[in-house]
Amino acid sequence: KQKWYDRECGALGTDATRAARSLSRNETAENKSRYNSKRRLYRRTMRTKYRRHLGQLNQKILDHNSLNWDAVKELRQCREEPKDISLHNMEDFYSFFSDLYQRKNSASSEEWRDDIAGCGDEIQQLESSLDLEITLEEVTTAIQSLKNGKAPGLDTLPNELLKESSVVVHELLTN
Repeated sequence: KQKWYDRECGALGTDATRAARSLSRNETAENKSRYNSKRRLYRRTMRTKYRRHLGQLNQKILDHNSLNWDAVKELRQCREEPKDISLHNMEDFYSFFSDLYQRKNSASSEEWRDDIAGCGDEIQQLESSLDLEITLEEVTTAIQSLKNGKAPGLDTLPNELLKESSVVVHELLTN
């Protein structure tokens, strides 16, 4: 269930289902009218709660000076295509991102230079470790950590084949 789907939605859905069963057993004008009104109320409530939820997610994004990725991910999961995009919303979107990239850093460039200068030895060690040859042990460990049942890549070799292959194949992949 979605986060916005609560007990009220469930109860209204149950009422609409009961009215539909009643209508299928005894098709009278009264049952049809009751079913239509229950279904309309259920759909209207669902739509209202869904829109309120989307509004809250949008407000979370707007309330922060930086982009709130959790709210963006939640919005993506809703998967509803926008019905209409107003010019006003696009202007807000544009102004938010243009302001975002024009903000100045709180730290001065001298502070950044001092921080970077203090990391010189660490950066050199990292660079030298990246230049080392890839070992057979690293290749074997990487192959064994592959997940089964995944689609093969551009090499068209399934993970299961690589995992069951011999050390000779691992040596070929190392070189």
